[in-house]
Amino acid sequence: MSWIRRHLTFVLTSLVTLGLLVAAFIFAVSGYTANRRAFTQLDEALVELKQLFEMDPHPGTDKIDNIAIAKEQQKQLRAFLEKAAERFVPVPPIPNSPQVTTEEFTAQLNRTIDQLQRDATSSGVALPPKYNFTFESIRRRVTFSTNSLPVLAAKLGEVKAICDILFRARIHSLDNLRRERVCPEDSPETVPSDYLDKHSVTNELAILTPFEITFRCFTSELAGVLGGFASSPYCFVIKHIDIGPAGAVAPEGMYSPEGYVPGVTPGYPARPGMPEDPYRRGLPGYGRTPYERGAYAREIDVGAPAPTPGVRRAGGQLALDEQMFRVVLTVDVVKLNLPK
Repeated sequence: MSWIRRHLTFVLTSLVTLGLLVAAFIFAVSGYTANRRAFTQLDEALVELKQLFEMDPHPGTDKIDNIAIAKEQQKQLRAFLEKAAERFVPVPPIPNSPQVTTEEFTAQLNRTIDQLQRDATSSGVALPPKYNFTFESIRRRVTFSTNSLPVLAAKLGEVKAICDILFRARIHSLDNLRRERVCPEDSPETVPSDYLDKHSVTNELAILTPFEITFRCFTSELAGVLGGFASSPYCFVIKHIDIGPAGAVAPEGMYSPEGYVPGVTPGYPARPGMPEDPYRRGLPGYGRTPYERGAYAREIDVGAPAPTPGVRRAGGQLALDEQMFRVVLTVDVVKLNLPK
């Protein structure tokens, strides 16, 4: 201790020097670590830059800026998507309101189904008895969960859009229409034939919602159906079409103007007041019912005057032998799902 007191200045100076050396060592180590980290990042950046320049196309040079060109092309792509969206008008839901209430949906559902049944009658389209257009289990309910109402309203709008096309084409009969299940209230146990096993498919650009339509018609009505889907303001994509003979016997549950007669051939005359079809004006059998038109067409001979329906001329060449057929049509409703 006496030595420290005699050499206090030396001791203090030594301690300060030692502290500075320790601080310098720590600073040097931390600087070395930072430099190594910086060199490592620089090496990684150089490797990435080399990879970019070796890519085809590469980011560009001082004369060609491929990055700016890519941004411009991205801008053009966005403009194209916005323009294409005009061709994919969404089907308006029924009811079309931001917050759908149970009372509003129930009223619109009953009104829409009644309207579709009237439209089918006025177009001469036969329906199954008391047909509810895939909403059999829904129409019986008086309460719905909040999340179910918007999706049911969307499905009601899509079903109406499809049926409007079928009725404008004046098909002979709508046998069945099937859609996907979208909520717990959709009950396959009530009417299994109302629902598909498929579900909507979502990708980066759109949502594809499947429907299956079964109907009976002649070639002219089928052409009207396909043309109706093609010219619709909404986007329908026909995925599959299956055509087969309709059969001579009405299916169980078929409706005819004379009433529900299961197992009876549905050849019935036109109803009084049935509107004319301007698309068939001038064609053989114009003004007749679908079955009368088919019978009339089978009796047309080449080079011979139009015979009386039901009377076949002997010795003539058969020109047309159109039969009614059954069509199963799978259609997807396309709704855009573009990124913001």
